[in-house]
Amino acid sequence: MNAPQPLLPLLPLLLLFLLPQARAADLSGTLSGTVTDADGAPLAGVPVYAYDVRGSYALATSRNDGAWSLTDLPAGTWRVLARPEDDAQHPDAVERYWPGVPGYCDAEVIALDADSGRSGVDLSLPRSARVTGRLLDSAGAPVTGAFVVCAGTAEPYTGVFAVGLSGADGRFTATGLDSPGTLISGDAMPSRCIFYADGAPDQYPGPDPDQGTYDQGASLEFSALRGGITDIGDRTLLPGITVTGTVYSPGPDGERPVSGGTVYAYSSGQVVGVPIGADGTYIAAGLPPGEVVVWAQVTGLATTYWPDSDRPGDRIDVLEEGMRAGGADLHMPAESLLSLALQGTPAPGSDLSDVSVLLYNDTYTVGRGASADIDGYVELTALHDGAYTLQIYGSDAGFTDDYLRYPSGDSSAGEPRIVQIDGLTSLDVPLTPGARISGAITDETGAPVYGAEVIAQSADASFFTRADRDGRYALPGLPAGSYTVAVSYAAFCAGDPGWTGAWWPDARTAALAAPVIVSAGGAADSTDVVLSQDDDHDGMGDAWERRHGLDDGRDDAGEDADGDGFTNYEEWLLDSDPAGSGAAAACGCGEGKAGALLLPAIAAVGRRRRRKARDARSALRGAGAVQGR
Repeated sequence: MNAPQPLLPLLPLLLLFLLPQARAADLSGTLSGTVTDADGAPLAGVPVYAYDVRGSYALATSRNDGAWSLTDLPAGTWRVLARPEDDAQHPDAVERYWPGVPGYCDAEVIALDADSGRSGVDLSLPRSARVTGRLLDSAGAPVTGAFVVCAGTAEPYTGVFAVGLSGADGRFTATGLDSPGTLISGDAMPSRCIFYADGAPDQYPGPDPDQGTYDQGASLEFSALRGGITDIGDRTLLPGITVTGTVYSPGPDGERPVSGGTVYAYSSGQVVGVPIGADGTYIAAGLPPGEVVVWAQVTGLATTYWPDSDRPGDRIDVLEEGMRAGGADLHMPAESLLSLALQGTPAPGSDLSDVSVLLYNDTYTVGRGASADIDGYVELTALHDGAYTLQIYGSDAGFTDDYLRYPSGDSSAGEPRIVQIDGLTSLDVPLTPGARISGAITDETGAPVYGAEVIAQSADASFFTRADRDGRYALPGLPAGSYTVAVSYAAFCAGDPGWTGAWWPDARTAALAAPVIVSAGGAADSTDVVLSQDDDHDGMGDAWERRHGLDDGRDDAGEDADGDGFTNYEEWLLDSDPAGSGAAAACGCGEGKAGALLLPAIAAVGRRRRRKARDARSALRGAGAVQGR
């Protein structure tokens, strides 16, 4: 059987993790309003988020009278979300974007200019749907303390979760479920649940009440209506499988049971961690059936995988529901240690604690990482003796991200260095100064393009960052070499501002890009790129479209205005006249396009860019990033 895939992404808002909070420069605007329930009563303690056009956010909490306010916001456009998180405090309320819609892209955009304010941003949160039921184990006893998470299965409700906890009698009520319809209007939302219970695998309610399922697609689907209660009845959980054994370590008179530490067991996408008992035994229960990987972590001992290895090897086949496999014993040797002294001068504004390392075994199946202290000291513990390679992540401190390599003069110069660990091993690690590419991303008017994505691509690797609110970007810690710098922008919503992509220096295709060459420790700090405004998101500059008589209010990139066989987008890339002599004349191709070798690549670039923008919007919606909880 397979482990359950996540019912829905459980990150509340992806943007909270991908993008920074509103910074303290250029602060000016104020937003304020109230949060009330469906009957107009004030709701206290509700988080209120204001998101700018690139997902950066500011956060307030409603007071006892339901009022909230956000001050010193940067000028720009904002969307506001009231999102109750404490279901015990707000059991009947579901989140809403202002002025009362469930989806991020459906929210009304509020524009703030310098020193401006907007009051009356009032949010009335509808009454949620509820899901009730009772959880039982395979013996028919109530399951206590299990989390129940339910959500709709269609946008924009896929990211809004109802959460409940089963009581002593196994009964639960999950509140906070959203739906397009109410008890009066109908229009129910198909919804599903997932159960998280100690001692049982994560699973879904099956179509048969007496048995759960690990397959989300085969799980019970029910209808939810705001203000209504759906009772899914008694639900019996699958017990899963159990693996047991004893953990041993070296002693003065031979092996002895370990006291303390943790054993982890993995099967079919789920992992459980259980304590090792005073007699060295462990019981790992509540996994879905499958091929089980078992390993132990104990202070002072080398992390060990069954059967007694430094890496995952054989699996323990426990393939039937309810099976119990014993004798999965582990024999853990004393740990070896690697002590590293990092040597290098960090970039201004950073120190050596910004450097981290990752040690891999010789098959790259197990890695162990750590961060340096301010003086550059790193200790890696719980190791087996053996051969390793070391990766260094120093770009945040101005060094290159790279393997520790053999130095010049060695027969293996330039290759990743093999680090032999035997007991306590110490090593000096020279850090390589990195290069830096930085600059500004602006539009044709010189205004910064906040949130533009910048990629520096060499023959061996690519490096990514985003422009800040001032349009500035920096890529530190680059290996010396030649780079192509590409800039793109994917709007989250169809109505948001957009810009075309470009390659430095302001080229419309990669074929016309110029290399940016940097040396070790050097910098190319004026690698500026200008993007063209593209508010209809068709990949062509709006001003260029207006100049050539195209429609800058819709996606007409795939059309052929002059009938010469080249799309408007291909004409944009060639900077030819889409309504005149066209691309055939610009590229010297003739009507048969013989020799138009650049056009297939140009067309492919265009398709990728437009697809990237669509995929970005779809991914954000599907992840609940711009749809809700």
